[in-house]
Amino acid sequence: MGFMPEPLLPSPRADLFVTTALKPDAPLVARAQGFAAELGAPYLERRDNGLPKLFAAAAPGAERALVVQRDRLVLTDRSGHEFFYHPNMAFLRLGNLQRGQPDSLINAAGLREGDAVLDATLGYAAEAILCAYTVGESGTVHGIEAVPELGVVVREGLKTVTTDRAELNAAMRRVEVTWGTTSIICAPVPTAATTWSASTRSSRSRRRAPRHSPPSASSATTARSCPSRLRRPAGSRGGG
Repeated sequence: MGFMPEPLLPSPRADLFVTTALKPDAPLVARAQGFAAELGAPYLERRDNGLPKLFAAAAPGAERALVVQRDRLVLTDRSGHEFFYHPNMAFLRLGNLQRGQPDSLINAAGLREGDAVLDATLGYAAEAILCAYTVGESGTVHGIEAVPELGVVVREGLKTVTTDRAELNAAMRRVEVTWGTTSIICAPVPTAATTWSASTRSSRSRRRAPRHSPPSASSATTARSCPSRLRRPAGSRGGG
C-alpha cells in the first residue's frame, strides 16, 4: 500500500499559529518555520511575549498555537490547555501484553509478526504502537490523523520520546504517520485490497477480502474504514 506525503495546507490558516519557546536559537526558529509551512499556518516571532499576548495581539482569530520547544512540541489553546506527546495507554497495555495478558485489539485483529496495519484514526497512537510491537520489525504500521497539528505533534513525539522500556521505544519508532483525510490517503488502494479492517495481513498469510466486503464478526469491533463516510471530523477526538 503506497502512502502519500503529508499535504501542505493553504496558507495562512487563521485558527492556528506556530511559534517557539522563549529565547530560541536559529535552528529552533528554522524548525518552527518548517512546521508552519507544512501546516499552512503563520509563524510568529516569540521575542519576549507570553502566549496570551500573542493570542490577543498577533493572532486574534487563532484557537490554537503550536509551540516548538527544544525537546518537544506543545499544542496549546487560548485557555492554556496543553498537549504534548506521551505514549499514553500504550505504556500500560504493552506491559500487560508482555506479562502474557490478552489485548482485545490484538486478539480481534489476529495480528502476527510481519503483518501490515493501517490505523485510519491515529489519535494518540496508543493502538498503533501496540500493533507495531506485535507485527515486529518485519511488519509495517501506518497511521493517519485527520487533525494536521495533532498529527505533527504525535509524529514528532513517536520519533523522539524515550521511555525506560526499550521495546516500547522501538515500537514507537516503527509507526509511520501521515495526516490528512482517509478518503484521500486510501484512494490509491487497489480494488482487491481490504479497506475495512484495522489490520490487513499480506497475501502471503491471508487472502484479502473484496474492497466492499463487510467485516467478519471477529473484526467488527476493531474495524476502521477508509471510506469518507466514516471519516472523523477535524477537531474531534478519536483513535489511539
